Amino acid sequence: KYRSDQGAHGGCIYSNGNLAVSDAHIYACVVAAASYPASGGALYAYGFVTMSNVSVENCGLTTTGPAKGGGVFAGGDVIMRYSTVSGCRNATNDHGYGGGVFAGGDLTVKYSTISDNENDEAYLGFGGGAYSRGNVGIYWSTISGNSAEVGGGVYMGHNSYAPTANISESTISGNYAQTAVGVRASLPLKLYSSTIAFNNTPRAYTIPFGYAPSAGLSLRGSPVTITSSIIANNVAYGQTNDEEDVGGDVPITIAGSNNLIMSSEQPTPGDTITADPMLAPLAANGGLTLTHTLMTGSP
Repeated sequence: KYRSDQGAHGGCIYSNGNLAVSDAHIYACVVAAASYPASGGALYAYGFVTMSNVSVENCGLTTTGPAKGGGVFAGGDVIMRYSTVSGCRNATNDHGYGGGVFAGGDLTVKYSTISDNENDEAYLGFGGGAYSRGNVGIYWSTISGNSAEVGGGVYMGHNSYAPTANISESTISGNYAQTAVGVRASLPLKLYSSTIAFNNTPRAYTIPFGYAPSAGLSLRGSPVTITSSIIANNVAYGQTNDEEDVGGDVPITIAGSNNLIMSSEQPTPGDTITADPMLAPLAANGGLTLTHTLMTGSP
């Protein structure tokens, strides 16, 4: 799909209202918009997008203007169930938001995978896997292999109201960004029974002013509760490789218990384990999405 007015939206499907897609495979959809704004490489809805048993693969936006949602764009909420968004891209040297998924409202991801998406060469790229402006709920899902300038895995912004984020039984792994790699959260967060691991950032990079640095979990909002979770092996690499699992540019005390967090710039609960959890590589371990199993001898 190419630009027809003051922008281009919806490489394969465009809706001026809400959009519901089920039992579909959507592949290689592209929006080319010259210097105009581009949104929704595969799916675009002015309202909500609901996906059930849908795969969106290898879709993207090409523009020298702003790009939002290389795979999926919703002006309102995005709901993903048993779905995949992978290999999608915002190809822009301007601002990119959500290489895989852009939610102007709430983002809900259940039993789903967001993987290998990117904000490519964006002057400021936010959210390689997903970008949200509202409440976030990620359950029984995996976000991996995504890349952006800020928030390689998922970037949780906020609207004028007070949204919150919940991540449970999920894996956020192997993402890349120049800062705030795995999760960038500027809103209250509850993290339960989840793993944030093997996310990477270059140490030599000059961190943009105002962004929370960390290779794993970057916190800018409070309160934060972390329970029964692993945050480990997130690395800032350079002449030396340094553990950088939990960070933030303002002090935030973390509540919760029963966690393994190898390195944290934020105060953690008193019973936190700091040893290497000995995680195996991301693999199919019996669930609906890829996970890290624990190797023999793990603490």
